[in-house]
Amino acid sequence: NFKFFDNAVLEQTLQKARDNVVERPLKIMGFDIDQNAISLSMRHAKRAGVQEHIHFQRQDFKDFSSKSKYGVIVSNPPYGERLMTEKEVRFLYKDLRTKFDSLDSWSMGVLTSYYNFEKSFGKKADKNRKFFNSNLECHYYQYLGAKPPKQNKEENKQ
Repeated sequence: NFKFFDNAVLEQTLQKARDNVVERPLKIMGFDIDQNAISLSMRHAKRAGVQEHIHFQRQDFKDFSSKSKYGVIVSNPPYGERLMTEKEVRFLYKDLRTKFDSLDSWSMGVLTSYYNFEKSFGKKADKNRKFFNSNLECHYYQYLGAKPPKQNKEENKQ
């Protein structure tokens, strides 16, 4: 509702985006070893009206597996600020890399403030975005996997 903003342009842009939507099955799963984190996530998903689209489960990421050839993992692991020591965080990031390597065509995004993430993870990110979480400098490291083959509109309707 900005006075300087042209709502007609916004509506045209939104309609163009709606016209280009390609429906695909989407499976979203949320995992954490802390049941309180799962409960909080479920509450936020319900508040956002998306709870029926997300499967939440208490599980260690080391136990995650998937039969899907393609996927994306987004992780916000401990930074070593409050929950773990720096040594524990380095081992955690090595374990994260092992899991990522087992999902060879998947992509991964990792949000952390840990200054030495790429070294501990053992791989330079394809993309790296810096931002601040309050006064804490964070980075979002992106590791890009293979892209799934394009489907035509008829295949997407099935």
